Amino acid sequence: NESDVLGAGLLDESCCPICMELLVDSTALNPCGHIFCASCITNSVTNGECPTCRQHFQSQIRIRTLDNIIWKLVNNQEFDPDEITSYLKRSGRTLSDAQRQQMSGGDNNNNSQPPRKRRRRHQQQPQKVSPVYATFDVHAGNSEADAICLDD
Repeated sequence: NESDVLGAGLLDESCCPICMELLVDSTALNPCGHIFCASCITNSVTNGECPTCRQHFQSQIRIRTLDNIIWKLVNNQEFDPDEITSYLKRSGRTLSDAQRQQMSGGDNNNNSQPPRKRRRRHQQQPQKVSPVYATFDVHAGNSEADAICLDD
């Protein structure tokens, strides 16, 4: 299903490459465009270089639209309960009582389907970003941006 593919891609893009958690206060680096949690990038920046591509960046740009999309996915319980709990704790946000009850499985009178579980694309443990550049074959039509996604 085309919408499932789109949804899976959106779920994958909601993960910070530093902490491997859902993005909180999404922040893009200019000019490379890599996106991180605001606190992750603040704590990980060395010499003004992007932790993903090592390109020097000039500024950081908050992406509130992405934050809103992630919040809607959290509200719709599109992630597994552990991810939602971690996101809520890190972001300082809360769910309604009904949403918390549904997430904990306490809503037995409701015949709705259980929340979909997000498939983790990365390891469960946070990883340090490697200083080694990804290799890619320019002749095969891969760009540097593509190379970042090839290690899966």
